[in-house]
Amino acid sequence: MTREIDYLNARIRGMSGRLISEERIRSLLSASAPEVWSAALRDTPYAGYLTVGTDSRLLYRAVDASIAARTHRLDRIAAGRPGEAVKVCLAEWDMHNLLALTSGLHHRASPMNILNCTLAGGVLDSLQLEALAHCKASKEASDLLAVWRFPYHRAFRHAMGSDQSRLLGQKRFELVRSYIHAIIENARKTGYVVLMRFLRDRIDQTNMMTALMWRTLPSDRDPSEFHIAGGESVSMKIFRSVLAAGTILDAVSKLPSGWMKKSMQETALDPELGERASALHQTMEAELIHRYSRPSARHPMGIELLLAYLLSLRREGSRLKLTLMRLLFDIPEELFIRMAGRI
Repeated sequence: MTREIDYLNARIRGMSGRLISEERIRSLLSASAPEVWSAALRDTPYAGYLTVGTDSRLLYRAVDASIAARTHRLDRIAAGRPGEAVKVCLAEWDMHNLLALTSGLHHRASPMNILNCTLAGGVLDSLQLEALAHCKASKEASDLLAVWRFPYHRAFRHAMGSDQSRLLGQKRFELVRSYIHAIIENARKTGYVVLMRFLRDRIDQTNMMTALMWRTLPSDRDPSEFHIAGGESVSMKIFRSVLAAGTILDAVSKLPSGWMKKSMQETALDPELGERASALHQTMEAELIHRYSRPSARHPMGIELLLAYLLSLRREGSRLKLTLMRLLFDIPEELFIRMAGRI
C-alpha cells in the first residue's frame, strides 16, 4: 500500500510543476487576440493540443484535451486504494459537468455554450461531453449515460425525473443529492479521511446555496425538504435560520465560524457583489479549492497531494476557459472581472 501511494505521489509532484502560474493566467486574461492567447501557452502542457488558427471550438477543445490527458494518466497509473480514490475524485469532477449540462439543456442552450461551461477531465471524456451537449432533452442524455455504463447514470436519471415541468433548481438539487451520496459511499470504502471531509464540505456548500436560492425551488414544498444530510457546518437548524434571513449578510451571520463563513463575509459586504448568489458561490468554490490545495494541506505521504493537484488542475482549466470566453466575446477586461467575479 505504501509503495502504491508513494509512486502516485511521486508522479503527482512532477505533474504539479507543470501547472500554470498566476502571472501567466493574468497574461491570458489580457490577451488581445486568439494568437496572443495561444502564444502565452507555449511551453505548457497545452501547447501540443493547440493548432494554428482562431476557431474558438478548437481552442476550447485544446484545453479539454490537455486536462483530460493528465487526469486519465493518473487514473491509469494509480492502483489499489489510491486508484479508487482517483476514481472518486474524477466522479466528483463529472458532477459539475452534469450540473452544467442540466442547466444548458433546461435553457435550450447551444452545444457550444454548454461545452463552454464544462471541463473534460472526469470519467466522461471530451467526446462524450460533446455528445451530451448535442442532446435535445435530458432523457436523451440519460439514455446515453446508461448506454456508456457511466457509474452514476441512475443519479442523473433520477434527478431529471419524468415530469418535464420540474424546476431547474429542483433538478440541480436532486442531482447533487443523489450523486454525492453515491460518491460518499465509494469514498468511505477507500478509507481516506480527507476525501470524506472534502465531500462533507461540498454538501455544506450545496446546502448554503440551496438556502440562499430557495425561491428557485417548488413553492408547494417546505424548503427544508431540500437539505442534504451529511455535512458539518450547515445543519438543519442553521439551514432553517438561513432560509429565514432577510439579507445575504444576515444569512452569512447565521453560519458557525469556519472556512465558509470567512470566505462569504467579504463578498457579502461588497456593494456590487453582495446580493449576487453567483458571486457567493464563486467565492465559496475558490476558498474550498484553496482549503485543500494550499501547501499546508498537502500531506507528503497521503492522498492529499492527489486531491490538491486535481482541484488545482480543474480550477486552472476553468480559468483558462473564462479567459478565452472574455477574448472571444470581446468583453473589456475590467468589465469581465466585475461580471465574472473571483476567477
